[in-house]
Amino acid sequence: VSQSRYDSMDRGYVLWEGASPFNGEPIVAIATMQSSHEKTGNMVQVWILSQSKPPTQAIKDGSSASSCGTCPAQGTSCYVQEAKAPAGVYRCYKNNGYSRNVDDFMHSIRRRDVRLGAYGDPAMVPFEVLDPIVRSVHGWTGYTHQWLWCDQRFREICMASVDTEAEYHVAKAAGWRTFRVKPKDAPRLKRECVCPASDEAGNKVQCIDCRICQGTRKHPNASDVVIDVHGTNNKVHKFTTLTTSIK
Repeated sequence: VSQSRYDSMDRGYVLWEGASPFNGEPIVAIATMQSSHEKTGNMVQVWILSQSKPPTQAIKDGSSASSCGTCPAQGTSCYVQEAKAPAGVYRCYKNNGYSRNVDDFMHSIRRRDVRLGAYGDPAMVPFEVLDPIVRSVHGWTGYTHQWLWCDQRFREICMASVDTEAEYHVAKAAGWRTFRVKPKDAPRLKRECVCPASDEAGNKVQCIDCRICQGTRKHPNASDVVIDVHGTNNKVHKFTTLTTSIK
């Protein structure tokens, strides 16, 4: 994906500002209204960013955890290049370039599709902020690496992002549907389907038309999803198991 074409940032909304549940640092949720992302299609994009540091600085000093939590890809194999689209969203935010009229935003997303977490983790934002958005739109996608400890209501609207078979089984036992990143030579599991928007599936459909990654709310018994490791630095993706205790 060409990050310079990733997103049109001339229209957007500040949805929420507050403390990260991970470390208490100030973060912000921002929605931008147009996207040229080849995989997702023209979905409304929700970005979760530090309020006080550009994404590039946050990655360098480790404070990106305020918006990304325990995600093993931050700073290594994240498919989003922090210096491009996320940095542009941050600059526009700091220059007061986004509206704070949430009522106008809610009206404008009717019949639209929303991607929760174009950058950052949706579970860093209160469920009460994102749930009304999900209930108002045509469709959505959402993924969280915070499934071990976050508000477990996020199971309804997000997939648990898992990186190993061990994590997969723990997340399933906790009631989540999963989206697993696997090594390219590893097999898929019995209940998994290959992401239809992936290279290995032939990019059959964009996320905006697929909508399988909607947690348990609309597809409680649907297959879990698997994709081969991808992104600019995919060779350094950390296939490590997080702690297996559910709060």
